[in-house]
Amino acid sequence: MSKTKGRRKVIHLVVALALMLSFSLVTAVPALAAPLVASVTETAFGSDATEHNVDMPATVDAGDLLIVLFTNDGDATVTTPGGWTQLASDDNTAVRCSVYYKIAVGDEDGTTVNFATSPSEQAAAQVYRITNWHGTTPPEISTVATGTSTRPDPASLDLAGWDVADTLWLAVAGQDRGNQGGTTAYPAYYTDGISTLSSSEGTDSCRTLSARRVLAAASENPGPFTIPASEEWVAFTIAVRPVPRDLTTSSTAGGSVTEPGEGVFTYDEGTVVDLVAEAQEGYRFVEWTGDVEEIVDVYAASTTITMNGDYSITANFVAVYDLNTSSTAGGSVTEPGEGVFTYDDGTIVDLVAEAEESYRFVEWTGDVEDIADVYDATTTITMNDDYSITANFVARYDLSVSSTAGGSVTEPGEGVFTYDDGTIVDLVAEAEESYRFVEWTGDVGTIADVYDATTTITMYGDYSITAEFVKQYDLTISSTAGGSVITPGEGVFTYDEGKVVDLVAEAEEDYQFDEWTGDVGTIADIHDAETTITMYGNYSITANFEEVPPSPVYPTVTTQAATSITTNSSTLNMNYTVGDFSPVQVRFAYKKSTNSSWSYTDWVTKTADGTYAETLSGLDSSTEYDFKAQLKYDGTVIGGTTLQFTTDTPPTPSPLGGCFIATAAYGTPTAEQIDVLREFRDIVLLKSTAGSQFVALYYQLSPPVADFISGSSFLRTLVRELLVDPIVWVVEATGYIWRN
Repeated sequence: MSKTKGRRKVIHLVVALALMLSFSLVTAVPALAAPLVASVTETAFGSDATEHNVDMPATVDAGDLLIVLFTNDGDATVTTPGGWTQLASDDNTAVRCSVYYKIAVGDEDGTTVNFATSPSEQAAAQVYRITNWHGTTPPEISTVATGTSTRPDPASLDLAGWDVADTLWLAVAGQDRGNQGGTTAYPAYYTDGISTLSSSEGTDSCRTLSARRVLAAASENPGPFTIPASEEWVAFTIAVRPVPRDLTTSSTAGGSVTEPGEGVFTYDEGTVVDLVAEAQEGYRFVEWTGDVEEIVDVYAASTTITMNGDYSITANFVAVYDLNTSSTAGGSVTEPGEGVFTYDDGTIVDLVAEAEESYRFVEWTGDVEDIADVYDATTTITMNDDYSITANFVARYDLSVSSTAGGSVTEPGEGVFTYDDGTIVDLVAEAEESYRFVEWTGDVGTIADVYDATTTITMYGDYSITAEFVKQYDLTISSTAGGSVITPGEGVFTYDEGKVVDLVAEAEEDYQFDEWTGDVGTIADIHDAETTITMYGNYSITANFEEVPPSPVYPTVTTQAATSITTNSSTLNMNYTVGDFSPVQVRFAYKKSTNSSWSYTDWVTKTADGTYAETLSGLDSSTEYDFKAQLKYDGTVIGGTTLQFTTDTPPTPSPLGGCFIATAAYGTPTAEQIDVLREFRDIVLLKSTAGSQFVALYYQLSPPVADFISGSSFLRTLVRELLVDPIVWVVEATGYIWRN
């Protein structure tokens, strides 16, 4: 086999797989809801006889519709078998065509039924087994059409009391002398044409022709068949009605479906059904839900639905509730207004309350559980019941606030402030540096404590008040880390002018007192932890402490054994501590044990104790290396113990050069192609970890394969031309790359 032929076979295989994949992705077309022709069974009677035992389908289920198309030569009459109903039986002197139907009981499969003629005649029969049909309404058949021509033309059929639906239409014809040569054609748009010939010899033969079509129509004119020669014929059009459709109706609380009622109702395909939904008192119709695609208007309580499938629909009602709104003196409800308003259950209603001059909106009261924010004049209420709500307003008064020199009123501030009637207002007076609060003066009748800088006033009218201040000095005391001031404490302390204040500073463990700093001019001894200060102004002082410094903790580094050793790589490991010198840097030093100079990895910064590993690659195989961990801090480099590792030795090729399969394929280890493969192995594969592992796996797995190949000249040729030669060709073609 040549290499070209081998490649062609591969291409053919790829194309075949692609075609199989494309066919698997084709989406099936969904079937119509029309009646389904499950099978058509043909029986031919090639000699004159009175008894014609027509074969029934091999499989028949109870409820299937069986239709027999029976054509006999001449005008002999046909006796209708027991259990069957005749739809039509007409002749045109030289040929008769009869149509019968039966609703199967389920035991007809594999039997025969005798359609007897008088006198004896040849005959041709077709038995249609139809499923997914109406089940009770029998098939309808057109008036008979007869003639002598090459175009048997069934009469049109206008269905009685039958809405437009996915109907199964059958075009049927019986012709005299059906044994002519030539092509038979079926009516346009009709498929699955069947021609059943009684016999191929003589002038007493006849033929039954049929074809079918699914069409959603209430009438149909199939058009003509075409037969090879002009003959007498009889033709009909048959219609099989589809399965009726179920409409399931229900309603939610608050109403009912009065037309057609509630429950399951059955209609013919395509029927337009009136729908009427009526709400109870306190409810309103909302919409129809469920299978509503064929409802004319889902929001109309009186509408229609067209039955093109099985549907389940629900009439939805909603409760309606009253909202009664009012307001107190001082304002009004502007939206929705004041009075009684009616809304659907769950409706979110906007509420807006507007206050008059000198009044303020306070809150909504009453049935407020579904108000979004009772304290917002503009909010919403969700109507889940009948509610009565009130917008509440309150009168407003002015409070005028001022202060004397030496301080200010910080809460509520100074100026004119407006509050609701009865509001308790916080008052806070703050003295400036060198002053202290004395008392409140003015309209102080409702102030809780006139001598307290922080107090309250209750607003029962318009008031004017003043905060009074007097000169004072503050002593601000703090400390550094390592201790605290225990007398008088730390913070701000206020004293009269000339006050002698005791000072005591206390150091924590591992700390000692140093000195007082700040405004220390009147401190008796700034180097004494226990002393005094005399208050002639506002002072700020700090007790200073100093730490007894501990001995430093130095970093450490430890070399750990190498891991993951291969023929050309190894992972070096260490652990280290940073002590008090974070961050530090770590790296590895390494060299061949026979060398004197070291190589180094890059420094890596570390901020916390831990371990570190780094993988070396590009190492020589079967070689011992020295390595050690190093750590650098504050310019100082420390090292761990020097350890050793030895790289792995690559697998040793076999005496034949290691190319077991190639040697078997060529029948000799001296073939020049094998030399190319050996060279590629030694120069490329054995120089990398992955390549070495591949070679090792090859030596492990290939010997039994080579033994198997060497025993068959056909396998040697196949492996050589389809596997080894292409690989050698690729290796040779890229040799200028890997050899350099």
